[in-house]
Amino acid sequence: MKGEYRSLAVEEASAVTPGFPDQQDNHIPQIVRALRNPNFRLFWSGNFLSNIGTWMQNVAQGWLVLSLTGSAFWLGVVGFAGSIPFLIFTLFGGVVADRVNKRRLLLVTQSAMMILAFALAALAWLKIITVWEVVVLAFLNGMAMAMNAPSYQALVPRLVKREDLTNAIALNSAQFNMSRILGPTLGGYAMALVGVAGNFFLNGVSFLAVLWALTRKVSRAGALALPRTVFKPARRICLCARKQPVAGSGLDDRMGQLFRHSVSHIHPILRAH
Repeated sequence: MKGEYRSLAVEEASAVTPGFPDQQDNHIPQIVRALRNPNFRLFWSGNFLSNIGTWMQNVAQGWLVLSLTGSAFWLGVVGFAGSIPFLIFTLFGGVVADRVNKRRLLLVTQSAMMILAFALAALAWLKIITVWEVVVLAFLNGMAMAMNAPSYQALVPRLVKREDLTNAIALNSAQFNMSRILGPTLGGYAMALVGVAGNFFLNGVSFLAVLWALTRKVSRAGALALPRTVFKPARRICLCARKQPVAGSGLDDRMGQLFRHSVSHIHPILRAH
C-alpha cells in the first residue's frame, strides 16, 4: 500500500509537467499565462466547449417544457429538479473525489451527461417525450454535475505550475461566464436551424471535446489514503461551516448561486409573454 501511494504522489507531482514541449511560452500574454501549461490548455478548451453545449441545452429544455405544458409551474419544477442536486450531492461529491481517481471520475460523470443529452435528443426527435421524463433527466443530469464539479476543481491545481494557479482559477471563472453568454445565444440560433432535438444532440456532441481532453495526458492523480465512509467527512465539513465564518460564507455563496441560476429557467415564459 505504501508503494502504491508513493507512486500516486509521484504521478501528482508529474501532472504539471507538460505532455508535449511548448516553445511559445514567451508569446503568451500574462493575462492568460496559465494556458502555457499544455495539459491545462487542453482541459480548459474542452470544458469551455462542453459548458457552451450545456447552456445551449438549458435554453432548448426550457422551450421544450413550455411547448409541452405551457406552464410556468413546470418550468420551475424542471429547474428545481436540475438544481437541487447541487445543494445535496456536491458535498458528497467532494468526499468521493478525494477517494477515487479524479480523472476517471470526470470521465464517468462527463460520459453520463453525454448519454443523458443524447437520450433527451432521441426522445424529443421521436416526439414521445413527456414533461416527467424531462424532470427525471434534469435531475439525473444535476446529480452528474454535482459529482463532476468537485473533481474538476480539485484537478486544476495538478495541471498548472504553482505560480500559474491563481491565473488558472481566474480563467476557469472567465470561461464559465463566457459560456453563459455564448451558450444561450448559440442555442437560440441552433433551435431556429435544427430544432430542440438538434440542440440536445449538439450538447451531447460537445462532451466529446472534454472527454478527448481527459483521455489525453492530462493527469493521473489518484486517490488519497482516507477513511472509506463518506458521511463522517461530510459531517465534519458541515460542522466546520458552522464554526468557521469563511467556510460558512462559501456555502452561503453557493446557495446564492443556486437561486440565481434558477432564474434562467423562467426565461422562456418571460419571453412568451
